[in-house]
Amino acid sequence: MRSHDDFINPKSLVEQINLANTVNGGVSATYLHISHNSERALIRMRMPGVSQDAYRLSVALDQLQIHTVLSTDENKTFGEQPTLTRSLPLPAIINVEGIEARFEDGMLLVMLPFKTPNDRLPREIQIGF
Repeated sequence: MRSHDDFINPKSLVEQINLANTVNGGVSATYLHISHNSERALIRMRMPGVSQDAYRLSVALDQLQIHTVLSTDENKTFGEQPTLTRSLPLPAIINVEGIEARFEDGMLLVMLPFKTPNDRLPREIQIGF
């Protein structure tokens, strides 16, 4: 005789409960940690119940925008509904062109490289006549 454990995937059950809690007005704890070393800053972010293809990243007005979206249907014919927007200020020492992101073990990793010392030196601007 099979036990009830054979029919229930515990990980799937926890994800479904978390999603139902969040959709029905509950709260799901977002993990956000920022660290740095001599070469870059690193943002680690995990949102339970949110798939990796739901994240969107952008940079605007010296802010890193982290968005998550919920598709209204599989074909995305009706668009996407934003579920979270987080804005993080980018200091002047961040090389915006070098920002990279990836997923690792269910966590979003955003690497923010620092500008090189030469990038931080004053630059003379020529005046046209």
